[in-house]
Amino acid sequence: MKKILLLITLTALLFISCKSEPEGYFESSSLPGMIYDADNRPCDKVILTIWLLDEVTGGYEEMNEAHSDINGRFTFPELSRGSYRVIAEKEGYEAVSTEFYYSSRLEVLYLKIFSQKQILNLATDAMNDRRFGKVQDLLQRSEAVNIDDPYSLYLKSIYLYEKKEFESALIPLMRIEDMGYRFAYVHLLMADIYEYELDDRDNALIQLNKYLNLIDNSEVNLRKKELENNEI
Repeated sequence: MKKILLLITLTALLFISCKSEPEGYFESSSLPGMIYDADNRPCDKVILTIWLLDEVTGGYEEMNEAHSDINGRFTFPELSRGSYRVIAEKEGYEAVSTEFYYSSRLEVLYLKIFSQKQILNLATDAMNDRRFGKVQDLLQRSEAVNIDDPYSLYLKSIYLYEKKEFESALIPLMRIEDMGYRFAYVHLLMADIYEYELDDRDNALIQLNKYLNLIDNSEVNLRKKELENNEI
């Protein structure tokens, strides 16, 4: 009788212990995740670093590193319950940082990361809609990825031009030239600023000549001749 009673007691304790744990309860478990770009396409070769919150100091301690595969999937192994920060980085992309509390082994971490090209596409749309506050924010994000990206510099120049900051608008264009790029539209915008906004015909002619060395355009040729005739 005592053996039977002991067996019933142990069975009951085991049943109570199992029932008291919530669904997904764990001491440590792997956390799977997926990362997509702004067009909802899987993003591979992303470096993801996870940090555990130290509840005593309030700081974060680096725990592990993962890399996304061709399908955008990644896994952080053997994580305990707690607060974490994840930083996702890839060359040519904006770094992403997010914080979360890991409380269930059923969780999946979903992240989105923007390429510089995608950020600049958004900035172009905002420029076309004349949402200059949004343009400024997006240009700052672009510069954080690569401050010397030529299209980012060109778009910044247009933004400053639209804000009527004409001398400032020349600075990004000069930077493009200094880096060795030869883009016809850069020289034409510089010529417009010099001629129409700063009344500097000499520099306007220099830029028109640089443009014509790249593209033979009859209208620009006529404009150049008119400037030269006005100087005589």
